[in-house]
Amino acid sequence: LALAAAALAGSSRVLSGPATPRPAATAPSPPLELALPTQPAPKPIIPARTVQEALAYDRSERAILEDVRDRDGQLDSLALSVLLRRAAMLPAGPAALAEADRPNVKNLWREPGRYRGRLIRIEGAFIHQQDWSRYASPTSYYAGPVYMVHLRELATGEFRPLIVMLPYPPPERIAQGRRIRLAGLFYKLVTLPEDPATGGDPAKTHEYPVIIARDLGLRGWVPSSTMPTPVLLLVGLVVLLLVVFVFIWRRAARVRRRGPEYKPLRFEAGPVEGNGAEQAGDVDERLVREVQAYRRESGRTGEGTDADCRDHCR
Repeated sequence: LALAAAALAGSSRVLSGPATPRPAATAPSPPLELALPTQPAPKPIIPARTVQEALAYDRSERAILEDVRDRDGQLDSLALSVLLRRAAMLPAGPAALAEADRPNVKNLWREPGRYRGRLIRIEGAFIHQQDWSRYASPTSYYAGPVYMVHLRELATGEFRPLIVMLPYPPPERIAQGRRIRLAGLFYKLVTLPEDPATGGDPAKTHEYPVIIARDLGLRGWVPSSTMPTPVLLLVGLVVLLLVVFVFIWRRAARVRRRGPEYKPLRFEAGPVEGNGAEQAGDVDERLVREVQAYRRESGRTGEGTDADCRDHCR
């Protein structure tokens, strides 16, 4: 009986096929690299030789910039990545500053869309800086560090605040109020609350123009000048020569106005005081004898005395 029961059980398993496995209570976890969202590799940043080459936006970049909206609170966007990449491509030094437009700063508030993506020149006083990399989302256009600098514009005299964003780190220590002149790409006009780190009130909001620059222009060159060093040396030499010439000319003019002055010789004897009798010894005796001889020869002997002759010979 036992053998028969075992045989029947085996035959039933053969007829019914393999046992169906039970379903799992949870789905298996994917590998870690599949669980995270993947980002395409960012485009390479190749330094451009000219400003025109750095600002050669393609069709997709122009479309991204056209979708930007002003006066909202959004700062991190795909357009920010586009401009950060283009700013990093700008040539270093004063070349960008020399070719940048110089708009009326008030127009950045009035017509922000007019300057979107254009290279403009800004002058401001330094307030504050911070590393903004943790707030910026990596994209296919840019995935590097981002730095934020707060300036106060100086052109209008109203000292309105500006935001400058950089792909390269600014100097670690910048004096408060230092004048900075830079060239950057205009991004947008953003509405943000005041920063408590700079003593602001978070309950108050302001409209800030945002400029994307390569750097602050403080490394290796003087922002206030766009002339090369040899030209600066030549200009300095010319100015120095002009100063020396003016100094000499003024001294000469002062001497001419004063007029000539009589200066006696150092050892010149003064006039001899006394009457004519005391100065009689100054008459040349030889000359007296010659005069007397001349009178005798001319038949005038006896006319006049020796004293008269001496008087004539003085």
